[in-house]
Amino acid sequence: MPLTKVEQDICQFVVHRLLDQSELTRRHVLLKEFKGSLPDSLRKLADRSVLRAVEQTYENETYLPRATAFHYQKWQEATPRFCRYFWWYSSAR
Repeated sequence: MPLTKVEQDICQFVVHRLLDQSELTRRHVLLKEFKGSLPDSLRKLADRSVLRAVEQTYENETYLPRATAFHYQKWQEATPRFCRYFWWYSSAR
């Protein structure tokens, strides 16, 4: 099932933030950027395994893009960079 425009924008925002700033994305940052359409879209992205909630505290989840997020962004050239961050995150836990 294809992503909606809002879901694509959220996905792109989370991927860019990881690759360009080396930061995971907190829910409050997404709320500032996407306002009212966020809760439904985030739930759908997490349910479809596009994003992963890595720190889950009430109203302050942190999101990490999964490989599927890069597929939806059509960023084959970014995939090696994602693997490096995924390895770093996995080994840090």
